[in-house]
Amino acid sequence: MTDEDWNQIANDVQRKLLLYRLRNYAKVRDLEFDLPEFTAAERTHARTLGASIVDAPELQAGLIAALRSQDEDVRKMPPKPYRRLF
Repeated sequence: MTDEDWNQIANDVQRKLLLYRLRNYAKVRDLEFDLPEFTAAERTHARTLGASIVDAPELQAGLIAALRSQDEDVRKMPPKPYRRLF
């Protein structure tokens, strides 16, 4: 593929994403997607990704499954040592 082909693809995807954002702004803003059973960092990650998926519960379920293994990995990590801030 040429650079021009890649630029055309990028422009098309950007146009579609902008249209999606404009059409679904209110739904995304009002969506309450939360996974309180996840660790704090993964919960934030999940909320950010999940809230942008509207009208697709099967896609949200797939996201939950994908992030669950990541959350389990985070839980297995040893805690970071406490550091004084001052």
